[in-house]
Amino acid sequence: MKSVLVATCILVMSHCSHGQVKIIFDTDMDTDCDDAGAMATLHALADAGEIEILATVVSSKYAYSVPCVAAINAWYGRADLPVGCPKGKGAPTNRGSRYARKIAELFPSRFKTNDDAPDAVDVYRQVLAAQPKS
Repeated sequence: MKSVLVATCILVMSHCSHGQVKIIFDTDMDTDCDDAGAMATLHALADAGEIEILATVVSSKYAYSVPCVAAINAWYGRADLPVGCPKGKGAPTNRGSRYARKIAELFPSRFKTNDDAPDAVDVYRQVLAAQPKS
Protein backbone atom coordinates (compact mmCIF):
# COMPACT_ATOMS: atom_id res chain seq x y z
CA MET A 1 0.00 0.00 0.00
CA LYS A 2 2.79 2.45 0.83
CA SER A 3 4.20 2.17 -2.68
CA VAL A 4 0.74 2.89 -4.16
CA LEU A 5 0.40 6.01 -2.00
CA VAL A 6 3.89 7.20 -2.97
CA ALA A 7 3.14 6.57 -6.65
CA THR A 8 -0.16 8.43 -6.30
CA CYS A 9 1.51 11.40 -4.63
CA ILE A 10 4.20 11.53 -7.32
CA LEU A 11 1.50 11.36 -10.00
CA VAL A 12 -0.41 14.18 -8.32
CA MET A 13 2.68 16.36 -7.95
CA SER A 14 3.68 15.82 -11.56
CA HIS A 15 0.24 16.79 -12.86
CA CYS A 16 -0.74 19.64 -10.53
CA SER A 17 0.15 22.27 -13.08
CA HIS A 18 -2.16 20.60 -15.63
CA GLY A 19 -5.28 20.62 -13.41
CA GLN A 20 -6.84 18.09 -11.13
CA VAL A 21 -5.75 14.48 -11.32
CA LYS A 22 -8.66 12.05 -11.29
CA ILE A 23 -8.12 9.06 -9.03
CA ILE A 24 -9.86 5.75 -8.42
CA PHE A 25 -8.39 4.63 -5.12
CA ASP A 26 -8.08 0.87 -4.54
CA THR A 27 -7.46 -0.41 -1.02
CA ASP A 28 -7.61 -3.69 0.85
CA MET A 29 -8.69 -1.85 4.06
CA ASP A 30 -8.08 -5.00 5.98
CA THR A 31 -5.09 -6.07 8.02
CA ASP A 32 -3.06 -2.85 8.50
CA CYS A 33 -4.00 0.70 9.39
CA ASP A 34 -1.88 2.13 6.55
CA ASP A 35 -4.98 2.20 4.36
CA ALA A 36 -6.77 4.60 6.71
CA GLY A 37 -3.74 6.91 6.59
CA ALA A 38 -3.62 6.70 2.82
CA MET A 39 -7.30 7.62 2.65
CA ALA A 40 -6.68 10.61 4.93
CA THR A 41 -3.96 11.79 2.54
CA LEU A 42 -6.23 11.17 -0.44
CA HIS A 43 -9.03 13.25 1.05
CA ALA A 44 -6.62 16.03 2.07
CA LEU A 45 -5.39 16.27 -1.53
CA ALA A 46 -9.00 16.40 -2.71
CA ASP A 47 -9.81 19.11 -0.14
CA ALA A 48 -6.84 21.10 -1.46
CA GLY A 49 -8.26 20.85 -4.98
CA GLU A 50 -5.29 18.90 -6.31
CA ILE A 51 -7.18 15.69 -7.10
CA GLU A 52 -10.69 14.51 -7.80
CA ILE A 53 -11.64 11.21 -6.20
CA LEU A 54 -13.80 9.26 -8.63
CA ALA A 55 -14.27 6.14 -6.49
CA THR A 56 -12.77 4.21 -3.59
CA VAL A 57 -12.72 0.52 -4.44
CA VAL A 58 -11.96 -2.28 -1.98
CA SER A 59 -9.92 -5.34 -2.97
CA SER A 60 -10.70 -7.30 0.20
CA LYS A 61 -13.63 -9.56 0.94
CA TYR A 62 -13.39 -8.89 4.69
CA ALA A 63 -17.00 -8.11 5.63
CA TYR A 64 -16.23 -4.69 7.14
CA SER A 65 -13.79 -3.31 4.55
CA VAL A 66 -16.43 -1.53 2.46
CA PRO A 67 -18.33 -0.11 5.47
CA CYS A 68 -15.02 1.19 6.86
CA VAL A 69 -14.08 2.87 3.56
CA ALA A 70 -17.57 4.37 3.24
CA ALA A 71 -17.38 5.67 6.83
CA ILE A 72 -14.03 7.35 6.13
CA ASN A 73 -15.41 8.88 2.91
CA ALA A 74 -18.40 10.22 4.87
CA TRP A 75 -16.12 11.61 7.60
CA TYR A 76 -14.42 13.72 4.94
CA GLY A 77 -17.73 14.86 3.43
CA ARG A 78 -17.77 12.47 0.48
CA ALA A 79 -20.43 9.95 1.54
CA ASP A 80 -21.67 9.55 -2.04
CA LEU A 81 -18.39 8.34 -3.56
CA PRO A 82 -18.85 5.06 -5.42
CA VAL A 83 -17.50 2.07 -3.48
CA GLY A 84 -17.29 -1.52 -4.68
CA CYS A 85 -15.64 -4.79 -3.72
CA PRO A 86 -14.78 -8.11 -5.34
CA LYS A 87 -17.56 -10.63 -5.79
CA GLY A 88 -17.45 -14.25 -6.84
CA LYS A 89 -15.34 -17.32 -6.23
CA GLY A 90 -11.96 -15.96 -7.32
CA ALA A 91 -11.91 -13.01 -4.93
CA PRO A 92 -9.49 -13.20 -1.99
CA THR A 93 -10.90 -13.62 1.51
CA ASN A 94 -8.80 -12.06 4.23
CA ARG A 95 -9.04 -12.64 7.96
CA GLY A 96 -9.93 -9.05 8.76
CA SER A 97 -8.92 -6.47 11.27
CA ARG A 98 -10.33 -5.08 14.46
CA TYR A 99 -9.90 -1.45 13.38
CA ALA A 100 -11.93 -1.74 10.15
CA ARG A 101 -14.83 -3.35 11.97
CA LYS A 102 -14.64 -0.82 14.81
CA ILE A 103 -14.73 2.14 12.40
CA ALA A 104 -17.63 0.57 10.50
CA GLU A 105 -19.57 0.06 13.73
CA LEU A 106 -18.84 3.46 15.27
CA PHE A 107 -19.58 5.39 12.06
CA PRO A 108 -22.35 3.56 10.17
CA SER A 109 -22.59 4.13 6.43
CA ARG A 110 -24.93 3.05 3.65
CA PHE A 111 -23.19 -0.36 3.71
CA LYS A 112 -23.68 -2.76 6.61
CA THR A 113 -21.20 -5.27 5.13
CA ASN A 114 -19.38 -5.86 1.85
CA ASP A 115 -22.42 -7.83 0.69
CA ASP A 116 -24.30 -4.52 0.32
CA ALA A 117 -21.74 -3.06 -2.09
CA PRO A 118 -21.68 -3.47 -5.87
CA ASP A 119 -19.01 -5.49 -7.64
CA ALA A 120 -15.73 -3.58 -7.95
CA VAL A 121 -15.59 -4.35 -11.68
CA ASP A 122 -18.97 -2.70 -12.18
CA VAL A 123 -17.84 0.39 -10.26
CA TYR A 124 -14.67 0.67 -12.36
CA ARG A 125 -16.67 0.33 -15.59
CA GLN A 126 -19.31 2.89 -14.62
CA VAL A 127 -16.84 5.45 -13.33
CA LEU A 128 -14.51 5.13 -16.30
CA ALA A 129 -17.37 5.16 -18.84
CA ALA A 130 -18.64 8.43 -17.31
CA GLN A 131 -15.33 10.22 -17.95
CA PRO A 132 -15.09 12.61 -20.88
CA LYS A 133 -13.25 11.32 -23.92
CA SER A 134 -9.98 13.14 -24.47
